[in-house]
Amino acid sequence: GVDYVVKVTDSTHSHNGTVHGISGWNAWNDSSKLPTSGTYYLNTDVTVKNQIIPTGNINLCLNGHKITVNYWLGIYDMRTTNYTITIYDSDDNSGVITTAEAGYDSYGAIRISPNSDYSPTVTLKGGTIKNCKYDYGAAVGINGDGGTFNMQGGVICNNTSSVNGAVWIGKGTFNMSGGTIRDNVNTSSSDGDTAGVQTGINTPINISGGTITGNSVPNRKINKSGGGIYVHDTI
Repeated sequence: GVDYVVKVTDSTHSHNGTVHGISGWNAWNDSSKLPTSGTYYLNTDVTVKNQIIPTGNINLCLNGHKITVNYWLGIYDMRTTNYTITIYDSDDNSGVITTAEAGYDSYGAIRISPNSDYSPTVTLKGGTIKNCKYDYGAAVGINGDGGTFNMQGGVICNNTSSVNGAVWIGKGTFNMSGGTIRDNVNTSSSDGDTAGVQTGINTPINISGGTITGNSVPNRKINKSGGGIYVHDTI
């Protein structure tokens, strides 16, 4: 018989002073593109209609906002760069990175596919990558001649692939020390597919923390697929 009032407030996540161990944050107010270098927090939702070529290292806090990728190679063009991109968010990982296409037309939210002379690094420390669809690396893919994806926090969830999982490491390095990869689905019925993390031949993954759970390949016919992790043999 007692009525309760729950007070709801906006996020108190502030970028004054030192935040995420970094100082000198700047507000980003352009809804049609992302910064090419520097340290920024989003002050608006952003739709990326064309790939962005980095000109320097980037620290980017989603700040609870949403990035929609409307291009088949992800947010940034990482083919000819050695730069680092580090993605942060508020503690609740309410910031989202997703793709605009409803089908398997977009190449994942983050794509690291450099030429042989380059080795870029992307680090996810916060935010949620979700509702992406593609064959190879629905959320994150490393291919080309390598590169590194570090997952130290954040969430990769509810992505759908038809071949190679939410995180596809065709050639490169995947280091996971935190965060969660969960509830991703692979629709394939073939051998050797997974929903969570999949590697190419002779491609290492290093896991020292984090959670991989609830990923599934519901149509697989035999036990040569992995719901959470599938590592190709070295032959």
